[in-house]
Amino acid sequence: MQANIVVEMSLPPGVDPSMLTLDYLSENKGEPLYHVSIVFIVLQTIFITLFFISRYINSSTKGWDFWVFIPVAYIVCTAQTIIGIRKHTVSIH
Repeated sequence: MQANIVVEMSLPPGVDPSMLTLDYLSENKGEPLYHVSIVFIVLQTIFITLFFISRYINSSTKGWDFWVFIPVAYIVCTAQTIIGIRKHTVSIH
């Protein structure tokens, strides 16, 4: 028994929906994105740690912006990467 699959998406002009085979629709391109995202999380963690270590060693003046904006930027970037991982590796492209 063959199930009918309904694909609701907007196709570019000139693309015939009958060209979208089950093999094409079942391809998952999320794994490379997952690995690259993990690498970026690790890299940004390493660089932010080195940045804080260098500021500590140099004893340079640190205002409130140093303690607010840099950690917030790190948290936002990490959150966006995690959202990208969850969104694009769970779904099938």
